[in-house]
Amino acid sequence: MEIGTRLRELRIQKGFSQEELANRSGVTLRTIQRIEKGDNEPRGNTLQMLCAVLEINVADLVVLKKTADNSVIKTMYLSVLAGIVVPLGNIILPTIIWHINKEKVKEAKSVGKHIIWSQVVLGTCSSLLIMFWIFIGLQQGVKYDALIYVSFLIGIVNYAIALYAFFQIDKKEKRYYYIPLFK
Repeated sequence: MEIGTRLRELRIQKGFSQEELANRSGVTLRTIQRIEKGDNEPRGNTLQMLCAVLEINVADLVVLKKTADNSVIKTMYLSVLAGIVVPLGNIILPTIIWHINKEKVKEAKSVGKHIIWSQVVLGTCSSLLIMFWIFIGLQQGVKYDALIYVSFLIGIVNYAIALYAFFQIDKKEKRYYYIPLFK
């Protein structure tokens, strides 16, 4: 929502006309009209004076605009590779980056969720295969070496997708490179 629209709603909610808000705040009537119309955006002192009269915080009036930033999305995909070095790093690092940027960058919230859920599901599948190999295979004396290979294959495919996505983000509009189920 634009600042002007939000200012108008708050002014009406308080029962002020534009003239009354101008008189109480010390801001000219023409400035208030321009702000509400969307021709101007209030800055600094004007913003503080209007918010004081409306009895709101500046943050309640000013909504940060999300920016389109491929570098953040690329970083989220690349952070998956932390799982190679740190156990669960492929989940923890993307989650931290997502948490910091989800409200600032367009698509970061949805793409971040997609990446994190993909990592949780792929990591769980891989871990279950290894546990099955350890507990069932070794206890019964039966070798299930194929399970270990499948588990490592899941990891390799996971990291390959992350690298592919990292290099493709700037070239394509596509943002979701893991299984669509995880959008």
